[in-house]
Amino acid sequence: TVLQRLFRGTGMKGMCAIPAVRENVLRPMLYIPKKEIVDFLSKNQIPFVTDETNFDSGYTRNYIRNEIFPLLERLTDEPEESILRFVQNLREDEECLSSLADEFLLRFPSGTVDTEQFLKLPKAVRSRVLVSLVKKVAPDAMLERMHIQGALSAIEEGKRRYSLVCDLTLNCEKGYIYIDWQKSLF
Repeated sequence: TVLQRLFRGTGMKGMCAIPAVRENVLRPMLYIPKKEIVDFLSKNQIPFVTDETNFDSGYTRNYIRNEIFPLLERLTDEPEESILRFVQNLREDEECLSSLADEFLLRFPSGTVDTEQFLKLPKAVRSRVLVSLVKKVAPDAMLERMHIQGALSAIEEGKRRYSLVCDLTLNCEKGYIYIDWQKSLF
């Protein structure tokens, strides 16, 4: 998953991969290498089935697993462990940046943010603040990097309005930033 997302150009949050615990979903075996699971099952004579499509490198995930991972094993004995450490480091950084954005937003419970204070934030925190502002108005809206970059540029350039997605507009008026949602008439 991490390598797939890396090749697609995802951001830090996407690189954090699938968490072992998210809300009421637990994945207790997520970080156990497949070899350990198969060895345990074999040793204890527990039958298991291998999906035949796992060997079809026509699928991106399988291509990475079957073709790229063996190459990575030339560089390090345990590429999964290296990637896991990388993901754990990213997850800590993502949590820190998101926490800074959340702390900033606590000062503006109405969802209307002071532009001057916003522009003093590091860019990585500003991006997360924008995403949070959008989620307050439209929880299901999916912002892509181009939307975030465009909105940040619009604010920096002093533009009054910037169209985002799903009829959402970033407004910069009288020293404040807020997100507005216009329902379509059709």
